[in-house]
Amino acid sequence: MLFRSYWFVGAIVGPVVGAILYRRSPKGRRNLDAAVLKLPFFGVCIREFALARFCRNLSIMLRGGVGITTAMDITSAVSGNLVIVESMLQAKERILSGERIAASLAKDKEVPKLVIRMVGVGEESGRLPEVLDKVATLYEEYVENRIVTATSMFEPVVICLFGGVVLVLVLAIYLPIFTVSQGVK
Repeated sequence: MLFRSYWFVGAIVGPVVGAILYRRSPKGRRNLDAAVLKLPFFGVCIREFALARFCRNLSIMLRGGVGITTAMDITSAVSGNLVIVESMLQAKERILSGERIAASLAKDKEVPKLVIRMVGVGEESGRLPEVLDKVATLYEEYVENRIVTATSMFEPVVICLFGGVVLVLVLAIYLPIFTVSQGVK
């Protein structure tokens, strides 16, 4: 009897609990992180923000004297997205096999060409930490500008929605008064 009366609670709670359990599994987390990166607007922002965090932390580690492979090992986990973590760890393995940093990053589709070119320039000039800082700053500004643009585009939609709610409330208050006044005549 209880399940017949409150079936809608199970219909709401069941999928939520299933999604949480799926996200906690390694395969589920990877699939969801890959799906998030493919979202039209948010995927680009998440990728750029994860790369900015990776570049900023890698720069700090390199300035502190940590070796590139150890630094990549540590900073790859900072990005927060399992797909990007895996791509950075694969790049680290290619670096260990003797490739240059930019060449190892170029073999991965998750890393934009701008990052690859800038890392190559920093590698050749011997100023990799400074270049990584500039890349991180650039991507942080990209994300900030995208968010500002999205919120400015969202404001008119919110204003229209609030206007619609106010219209419904005004009609709900005055429509019965008008019908009663029509009946009095």
